[in-house]
Amino acid sequence: MRLKRHFKFLAFTASVAVVVILSAFSFTAMWEDPPIIPGSGVTEIKMLSEWLPSIEGTMLDTEVYIIRGAEEGGRFLLLGGTHPNEPGGTLAAVVFVENVSALSGTVYVIPRSNHSAFTHNDAMEGAPQFFSIELPDGSERVFRFGSRRTNPIAQWPDPTIYLHPTGATLGGGEVSNLNRTFPGRRMVTLQRKWPQRS
Repeated sequence: MRLKRHFKFLAFTASVAVVVILSAFSFTAMWEDPPIIPGSGVTEIKMLSEWLPSIEGTMLDTEVYIIRGAEEGGRFLLLGGTHPNEPGGTLAAVVFVENVSALSGTVYVIPRSNHSAFTHNDAMEGAPQFFSIELPDGSERVFRFGSRRTNPIAQWPDPTIYLHPTGATLGGGEVSNLNRTFPGRRMVTLQRKWPQRS
């Protein structure tokens, strides 16, 4: 009887271990960025940390695609992916990077502006981790579906109350929502260093 109970315990423990390991693989699969293929108009690719060194090596760092025209002109910033669970902005920025060129001026495009939020999705929401779009040739292109908020691994803890730059008070979780940071102010956050992406 005792041996049977030990066997049940070991079988249960092994089952839990398998589920945890499979979940870990599923979770970390979201840390890989699906490719963005820069079009001929992209003249330079930099990391956001070149302007904000404090995010270098963290989940917050992301690519900035620069499209420069041959002539001087104005400057334009296109942010996609402020809410990765709303893929329209990300897709528009990716299409822009892959297809647009400039005659004059400079366009800065950040398709994954809330990069950390692409590395997880909202618990209990039933959202997919990835979605795909069928291309005219019949192949599929895969994109990540993330969260509205930065990954808690990258920015934690959230305050109880978040004081928005306009003076409004919001729930503390909104501090990790990129759309709630405009027009912006300097903030000190806990940011863990993350393995460099290749």
